[in-house]
Amino acid sequence: MCGRSMGACLLGSFSKVELLEGDSGVGTVLLVTFATAPGTAGSGSSKDKFVKIDNENYVKESAVIEGGFLDLCFRKY
Repeated sequence: MCGRSMGACLLGSFSKVELLEGDSGVGTVLLVTFATAPGTAGSGSSKDKFVKIDNENYVKESAVIEGGFLDLCFRKY
């Protein structure tokens, strides 16, 4: 397990997150570049779009719209 927070689990997982469009609200699109693991050929990336935001409950849902798991033929995970 990763400990007490999701942030601790994800630390070091991404090398870069770029804002492609939007203002951090619903519809915002991010380009997420994954960190390269030692001994691998390179890093992958995905475009994610925020589809639901609930600030009161600290929830942000996103959908992968390009790359990432879609490149591996996953449609749901």
